[in-house]
Amino acid sequence: PISFELDGDSSRAYITTGYFSRGAVFVAGALEFNASSTVTLGVELSASHSTKTYASTDVILQQSRVDATGSIAVQLSPTTSFYANIGRTISTMDQSGASFTGAAGLQWAFGGK
Repeated sequence: PISFELDGDSSRAYITTGYFSRGAVFVAGALEFNASSTVTLGVELSASHSTKTYASTDVILQQSRVDATGSIAVQLSPTTSFYANIGRTISTMDQSGASFTGAAGLQWAFGGK
């Protein structure tokens, strides 16, 4: 993969692209901005395309798909953060598409400065 990041005072933009040797190319981009000193919001968009078709499957899958995600990160203390995101496939839905994705978690930092 090849990735780029642009940083502003209260925002960031990311883009990455690449190729997987099993036959897929992808590109993804994200925009993040600090809504406050403790809250960061983000939107992400990713697209992937299979460069190969596989006859070994009984299911016909789309070769390309596009997904969108929204995210939030909240710094609860200097060492603890909460994050969550939700998303879905926004291109043609098939058996490999996601009508809803979500993740959440806590992050703790230990030691160091």
